[in-house]
Amino acid sequence: MLNITIMRGDNGQEAVLKLPGPYDESEETLSTLEAIRSRDVTTAIISADTSIERLDGILPGMEIDEQELNELEFIARRIGGLCGGERVALTGALELEKPQSLRDIVNLTCNLHKYKLTPGFKDEETMGRHLLKERGIHVPDSIADCVAYDQVANGYLADHPGVFTDSGFVSRNGEPLEIVYDGKNLPEPYCDPDGVITVRLNPKGKPNRVTLTFPASCERIDAALEELGVESLDDCYASCTSSIPGLLEHLPNYDGLECLNLAAAYLGADEEQNRLFMAVMEAEVPGSMFELPEITDALCQYRLLPEIKTPEDYAHHVLAEDGDRYYVDGFTADFVDFDALGKVMMKENGVALTSFGIVERYDRYIRQLPEELTTLRLFSPLYPQVFTRDEYGDLNWEPEEMSAHELCDYQDEILEAIEKNRLDTEGDRGLAVYLRNALLGRKVYGMNPTVEEWDGRLWGVLEVQTRGELSEGELRELTEEWSGQCSDGWGEGFEQREIKIDQGELNVSFWHSGGDFVIQPEAELKSQPEQRPGMTMQ
Repeated sequence: MLNITIMRGDNGQEAVLKLPGPYDESEETLSTLEAIRSRDVTTAIISADTSIERLDGILPGMEIDEQELNELEFIARRIGGLCGGERVALTGALELEKPQSLRDIVNLTCNLHKYKLTPGFKDEETMGRHLLKERGIHVPDSIADCVAYDQVANGYLADHPGVFTDSGFVSRNGEPLEIVYDGKNLPEPYCDPDGVITVRLNPKGKPNRVTLTFPASCERIDAALEELGVESLDDCYASCTSSIPGLLEHLPNYDGLECLNLAAAYLGADEEQNRLFMAVMEAEVPGSMFELPEITDALCQYRLLPEIKTPEDYAHHVLAEDGDRYYVDGFTADFVDFDALGKVMMKENGVALTSFGIVERYDRYIRQLPEELTTLRLFSPLYPQVFTRDEYGDLNWEPEEMSAHELCDYQDEILEAIEKNRLDTEGDRGLAVYLRNALLGRKVYGMNPTVEEWDGRLWGVLEVQTRGELSEGELRELTEEWSGQCSDGWGEGFEQREIKIDQGELNVSFWHSGGDFVIQPEAELKSQPEQRPGMTMQ
């Protein structure tokens, strides 16, 4: 919160603005805001009350116009999302940099990651004592009171300028400050320039929106939620992007945005480290975000060999690196299937081939996915439309309904149409080649649509072949992928394929916008009470 008292230069009228808005509608406030926006009357800050030390003394005297009022709004929102350490850093930065304008303050609040806080250093004496100890200089008790510790600190401060605060010493970390705000377009107050994931939040049933970056502190998330007028991130629709290409496709399914915030905390600006992280995710295939801490804490135990792209590459690599254990002479090499040999070596050595290259772990083998495939089947209703022919043999414009029971008579025709809808590039993996998540793509081998009769009805079925059982999160993500294929991908194309029948033409949709559309695992569906044949799919 930022409370400022402003005064009109023409009549001396004062008003208190509590930022961020909305403003009160008192006569004084409305009059002062009118003066600010008119640009005809000089309006200045005469006092300020904030939660940031030293800011109260910087703001008074600054003249404000409409853009500067927007800058004050930004500063108030930015301050509201700062954690304790960031507040201390801002306090020190204000003293160290001595900003001359609101624009300078805006930029400082966006550069707090360029400052560091050293706890415990409240003055030159405590710093001097620490520096002597750090340098291995022991001061006997007999002369301790005679040492000019402040002079020791001053020698250090000459090369490392900073500011003492009640919480410690604030100084630059050596990185140059960036001009984030040019005086025209204000940045998002809950975003950091080095944010890994950008999340755009839209509260359900409300028009306002907020953008923030992960990793984010609890204070920043709470400030964003307060502005949106909701209690939880789960009360918002969210769209996410990442500054790290491919990151979101290399994370396990997450239960809520809090888990995504947790994942972002493990990443940063080191591109090589980020590639290793994504390669390890693809290799280990964690079923949920809860497995991340164990993997990321041991990230130093992994090695990525980016030059190895195939099992054959790995076979040649091992033969070159471990000639005592493996040996193939020049004559035998002409008869060796190096692709098959590489796969055997990969399994034997406990490594995994990813899209980034081979990943190996020093202290244990990487978990291997089962070679035997497990079959999972997802059932959902079908929505048929029949265009019959009139007495002249022309198709009618309006479709007729067909009951679920009647649709069973055309199962063979529908299966034939599904087969014709396959693409050669999909192979036996089918729709699995289009999975966006690389982790799910490693675990799911095949996704092939079909239809099946059960309980007197014909159902849409997705036959899924997986390497091992799917976790609850993975099954949820797979179901979402299939729902998307039914509505906008494979299903959209299939429903436009006319199936010739005696009455005319049949179109079958695997998706419907109504509330009766649901995708269920086979066991869940078939455990429900049976329904009466002849029900109409609508």
